[in-house]
Amino acid sequence: MNNETIVNYHLKSKSTLMNYLIKDEPSGAYLFRGPKGVGKNIFALFLASKLLGNPEKIDKEIHPDLLILPNDKNKILVEDTEKMEKWALNRPFESNKKIIIIYEAHLMSTVVQNKILKLLEEPPEYLLIFLISSSPGQLLATVRSRCIDINFDLLPEDFLIESLKENVANQDLIKFSLYLLNGSMDKIEFYTDKNLNEIIELTTVIVNQNTNDLETLLSKVEKITKEKSFNSKFFLSILIGAINYALIEKNIESRSQSGIFKEIILKKASNLNLISLVSKLTYLGYDLQWSNFNFKINFESILLDFIMESNESFKVA
Repeated sequence: MNNETIVNYHLKSKSTLMNYLIKDEPSGAYLFRGPKGVGKNIFALFLASKLLGNPEKIDKEIHPDLLILPNDKNKILVEDTEKMEKWALNRPFESNKKIIIIYEAHLMSTVVQNKILKLLEEPPEYLLIFLISSSPGQLLATVRSRCIDINFDLLPEDFLIESLKENVANQDLIKFSLYLLNGSMDKIEFYTDKNLNEIIELTTVIVNQNTNDLETLLSKVEKITKEKSFNSKFFLSILIGAINYALIEKNIESRSQSGIFKEIILKKASNLNLISLVSKLTYLGYDLQWSNFNFKINFESILLDFIMESNESFKVA
């Protein structure tokens, strides 16, 4: 799916906002909220190209009247807010507007959020500020109250299917992918037959709770976590989604119904055990914020506990 398709989809529900920004020439702050990967960033850049002109410079993020944060540090510091305020107070260079886009605004520290309150509340008449967030609840109430709230809907399945067809051939895998994506394009490049089958194989080994598979399981975890592109947060979200999908297939009324986990739905893992595993993995995700946190050790510990709990011979009397 190309960016134009995503923009056109959101324009159907954002035409009033579009007309307001272009015709009434307002200033102010806007909170674009919605799950990752639904096109909030793309739409913000589209608006910037319409309001500032020179789309080529916008695409390259070199337009002098466009400021995008965070920069290559992936974190907004107090000194960044000071530079932002100074930049905002200088009048536009090429157009009659200036735009600030803040990606994943909820990741700003409390100190940083407080530092930008005045700019959000009293921006110059030529300034627009777009705060992009997939977790707006983490923003200070004082920040949210100074923004016009713009909600972004999930992308429709037919959009996602068209993108998935490029790398996913099997219909069951496409259905599985749609469940994991949940209306989002976030990291859709990951969704290939190879990657999906690796996740299915890993999930199968886990859900089977067979101690004879421990060596295989640890080997798979070692291989996955050593990959250069490994992202622990994304990996956890995919695995949790896969386990939930296995739960769904495990409890379908018709056992003859096809599915990617059909070989394991009659195995011994109970619903309660699987739900408990999902809960533990979810809490593991919360711990990733700590810099000294060892993901691999804690992840393996959770999996080993899960597998051992169904094997009485490994329990201490």
